[in-house]
Amino acid sequence: MIKILIGDEENVTKTIREVLGEGGMFEFHSLSDGLAVYTATVEQKPHLCLLSLTLPNVTGYEIYREIRGHQSPGIRNMPIVFLGPSDAVNDLKPLGKDRGGSLPILTKPLDRNHLIDTVEAHLEGALAWERFERRLGPELEKFARRTSSDTASSADSERPTAPSRPIKSI
Repeated sequence: MIKILIGDEENVTKTIREVLGEGGMFEFHSLSDGLAVYTATVEQKPHLCLLSLTLPNVTGYEIYREIRGHQSPGIRNMPIVFLGPSDAVNDLKPLGKDRGGSLPILTKPLDRNHLIDTVEAHLEGALAWERFERRLGPELEKFARRTSSDTASSADSERPTAPSRPIKSI
């Protein structure tokens, strides 16, 4: 089952579920609170995160930064597609510097074909990473612990925690 985490308001998550097929090959988890989205990302390790730019408590921008800074490669490299208005594309450019200058965004109202194409493209990479991580997982974790400046024990690093840095509003 392919896990997709949707962080947005109910009407958007309903549209995504209808377009992608509820009960098919996808397992959806929908949340509308930013802190809950971040926590679920760390705990559930979805294959793809569809993330609104404007969530209460913690914004999509802040969640993105925390995920990209996470110690676990499986979480840090998870595909994230933003959901937002078309004028938000320019707002994402500064965040995209670490990813080659641009970040994927699905503009609202959602276009059915663009949604399907975008999800398909990002899941291909995520599933390839999952296969790679499964084969080399223990070695990757050892490497991450060796190179991490975090001194927490491995048991603590596996346990979901609040973001490592204080989250501030942008």
